Amino acid sequence: MVYFYPMDTPRAHHGESDEDLIFDRDAFRKARRRAGVTLAELAQATGTSESGMKKLQAGYRLRPRQSTYRSIIARLGLSYGDLWVETTPRDTHGDTTGGA
Repeated sequence: MVYFYPMDTPRAHHGESDEDLIFDRDAFRKARRRAGVTLAELAQATGTSESGMKKLQAGYRLRPRQSTYRSIIARLGLSYGDLWVETTPRDTHGDTTGGA
């Protein structure tokens, strides 16, 4: 089961849709390892469970709670948008048929 929580994403500040933005678990894993922080240490620092951190890193949670997200990026020394990724390319021409 995948959990979605309402989230203030980088696009929300500009009045744009954020439905195609999800938590970037690969960037999270790399940043966490680069910082030398275990999931258990990060869970303790953010006030969440280690199980919750494992689910986030495994991709079972695609939009963490805002407070959790802000705690994660603060602990890892990241900027606000560093752990978001688009699920689909943005179409700037309004064509949703896939072209033809």
